[in-house]
Amino acid sequence: MQTDNSDERQRKGGDTLKVRLKIKKACLSVFAIVLLGLSVSVPALAMPAIDTSKVGSITINVESAYGAVSGVGFSVYQVASVTSSGSYTLTTGANGFSGSGVVLSSLTTASLAEQAAKTLKNYTVTNGITGSSGTTNASGTVAFTDLTLGYYLVVQTTIVGADTISDPFLVAVPMRNTAETDWIYDVVSYPKAEIHYYFDESGAILLEKVDDEGTLLPGAVFRLDMKFYYSTATRIPAGAESGTDSTGTYYWSTYNAALTTNAYGQIGVSNLPFGQYRFMETTAPEGYVLDTSPYNFTISSAGAIYVLDGRYVKQSGTVQTIVVVNSLTPSPPVEPPESPSAPPPSNPPTNTPDFNLPQTGDSIANALCTYGGIVLVICGIAVFIGTRKKKHKG
Repeated sequence: MQTDNSDERQRKGGDTLKVRLKIKKACLSVFAIVLLGLSVSVPALAMPAIDTSKVGSITINVESAYGAVSGVGFSVYQVASVTSSGSYTLTTGANGFSGSGVVLSSLTTASLAEQAAKTLKNYTVTNGITGSSGTTNASGTVAFTDLTLGYYLVVQTTIVGADTISDPFLVAVPMRNTAETDWIYDVVSYPKAEIHYYFDESGAILLEKVDDEGTLLPGAVFRLDMKFYYSTATRIPAGAESGTDSTGTYYWSTYNAALTTNAYGQIGVSNLPFGQYRFMETTAPEGYVLDTSPYNFTISSAGAIYVLDGRYVKQSGTVQTIVVVNSLTPSPPVEPPESPSAPPPSNPPTNTPDFNLPQTGDSIANALCTYGGIVLVICGIAVFIGTRKKKHKG
């Protein structure tokens, strides 16, 4: 069984080598197209004038280690027009590139041409520029014909397989032949491919970070841990989190300490060996609450991802996507303003010392006492007078 796996890996290794060799040749072909074409700005004495009455074409061939690849999409954009003397003018209008800031005459090396192509591609996106589109046929070929002479940007729009992903590139129509004795008006291109490999016994995972309303959140940092069981490990790292489940005793080991979400709120990890993992958020995006929950997942099927225009995209196999939602940091409660104390009365009553206003009962009692005293005095006087009269008679 091990021999079969070894043979299989050797076969795939051979296929990989074929792909790399083909890519190297394709890379040279594209750069030759760019550099030979761009040299028209300084024509050699042996070169005839460009026949501006002609039209040109660009034919793109896409091949992998397994042969021609159909279904790969491309778009072409005319960046500049060329005169018979070899001078150029950046295109204008709604689909023009005059505002791109790219100076074609300065693209004297392959790396400069490659960087310019990426800049121009971004310009098409930000300015809504449209071009001509096509898809490779069963022979892996797509042709753009009846092209006005000039410089063209070629951008891949759809992907088929790991070894068909190409960067944008520039093509000159016409271009010089290798002997630099004539112009080629029908240009054939083999795009440079960027290979994204994955192993049969590994997979990939995508994480998306959003808020409560689904807005993508860049800048969140996660730690990726892998679960190991004691039966498959000889040493447990000091301080490792451990536990026991239905399978046995395990511990968590850090697989990647810091993975940060990109501009699209994504984290993508490839070539993960089969096993159990978890994401742990260590830094929340600014203004959001840290999510301390573990996000567990299992890699048990082969899968691969790649990057297209800065975004992680599933390439093949099985690729899980974990969505993590962050909530905004709650605002501190607003304290209600303190109620002002009751203002003092404008005319406060004044109290006279040792003076009490009489109550209702007090008035009646005082009146009775007064009248009773008067009656007693009158009675006393009457008794006194009566006694005096009796003595006088006697």
